[in-house]
Amino acid sequence: MARFEFELDGVLRQRKNAEHMAQKRLAEAVQTLTLLQDQLKRLDEGVQTVNQQMREKHLTGLIDVSLITQHRRYILGMERQALELARKIAEAQTKVRQAQQNLVEAAKQRKSIEKLRDRQFEQFMERQFKKENEQLDEAGTQIAYQNLQNGYESSEN
Repeated sequence: MARFEFELDGVLRQRKNAEHMAQKRLAEAVQTLTLLQDQLKRLDEGVQTVNQQMREKHLTGLIDVSLITQHRRYILGMERQALELARKIAEAQTKVRQAQQNLVEAAKQRKSIEKLRDRQFEQFMERQFKKENEQLDEAGTQIAYQNLQNGYESSEN
């Protein structure tokens, strides 16, 4: 029996590789986004802790104006860091969306080649089935002819 060979097998391998790379880029983008979100969460927790400590320990009794000024500068610095992290998170979310779109496109392209391969394989199998049936029909015809010849020769004797 003949063997099926898909002529675009190299293209299919390339499309699978492109899809794999798109998956990898998406995973990297998601990882970056998660890290940035974790940094923002830790920054927020740190600010909440410092604010709580300031309320509990330093706002009773004598008020130290320089400590309050330092605290305010610290909070402003943390707000700037939070804004920068928020900007980076927005960029990372955009990259994640783009990576998702790229992955979807790569998967579509791979699937289109796979569908073509499957159709060609079905056509190949149909041709093989037809050839085998033709060969069986020919063999049956030859056997029937032989039987007729043998029957005709025996009736002449």
